[in-house]
Amino acid sequence: MSLHAALQELDYPCTYPFKLICQPDAVETVRQAILKSLGDGAEVTDVHQRASRNGRFVSLTVTITAQSAAQIETVYADLAPVPGIVTSL
Repeated sequence: MSLHAALQELDYPCTYPFKLICQPDAVETVRQAILKSLGDGAEVTDVHQRASRNGRFVSLTVTITAQSAAQIETVYADLAPVPGIVTSL
């Protein structure tokens, strides 16, 4: 199942976690990119980060109350060009 199809099946509004693996020096840039993409009306319910065992990467989870599949897809599209993101889940 594609991400688009999976997002269409969710009941909105709902809690949605953006999970990313970043380089340590990019965490704040990534966090700000998510907030900018969401806009002023977004509700961020949790932000959690954890360094990898060797400190080379940081796992970043930003949980929001998503209003639509389009909102989630927009955030992923806006994150694509952000430097320092190793992968997003």
